[in-house]
Amino acid sequence: MNPARRAIIATLILAFLAGIGGAFVGTKLLTPDARQDNALHELLHSKLNLSADQDNDIAKEEKRFALVRAQLEAEAHAANVELAKAIQTSKRDGPDVQAAIEHVHIALGRYQKETVSHIFRMRAVLTEEQAKIFDRSVSQALMQEQQ
Repeated sequence: MNPARRAIIATLILAFLAGIGGAFVGTKLLTPDARQDNALHELLHSKLNLSADQDNDIAKEEKRFALVRAQLEAEAHAANVELAKAIQTSKRDGPDVQAAIEHVHIALGRYQKETVSHIFRMRAVLTEEQAKIFDRSVSQALMQEQQ
């Protein structure tokens, strides 16, 4: 095989692996961890002694967010598929790849913004004392993600 052809193949393989790496980082590291969701759910429903009204309000918010989350996850997945296809069909890091990367960033940004909004909606129904405990738990979860 001639050196030019070998270099093109190596570049394509590296670009593909970079795309897969970017997709992995986007979906695994930048989106909320299910364990954190479960920890917050456990905190809310068993440790904060919610009133019936609070429990009802939070349940409504959780149902609302479940629908939004499904849409956002589908959007993030579609963006990752778009990126994978752009990497497969491109011979270089060109406009198609960059547009796909931007789509991934937009999708993950929307996901993160909606998740933070969801957290504040749940926090809004808590008493001041409950909110302090909730805030500490959210902060700890976010800091653990960084480690």
